[in-house]
Amino acid sequence: MHYTTERLMNGDTSVLDSFVVAKRRWEGLFKDLETVDPSDLAERISTEQHWFEHHCGGRWPGQEVMAVTAFAAIFSVRDGWDGKEHLGEKIAQAFADSSCSGEVKAAARKAAKSYWLES
Repeated sequence: MHYTTERLMNGDTSVLDSFVVAKRRWEGLFKDLETVDPSDLAERISTEQHWFEHHCGGRWPGQEVMAVTAFAAIFSVRDGWDGKEHLGEKIAQAFADSSCSGEVKAAARKAAKSYWLES
């Protein structure tokens, strides 16, 4: 979250827009999260890196936003995983199996840990 934190500390209000559009993107990509095959989800995620880089602040910030918001899109600070940890694990595994960059995969691993997931 270093890129995001620095952007926020510098008063970059476009960070909010990045997170809002990222959430909308994940909502579309996760419409069938319960039933999608993990390998299909990995393939789907693989094709999204460029979109996040283009729409969420640039290459490095976009990669960070991509990883963090994937989990945040289905997690609630009020309710936690609410019995849906398996979906978070599915997302974590999909990132690991994707053809996203090593930077995105590392960010996804860190994000998964921050959301108390094992993967």
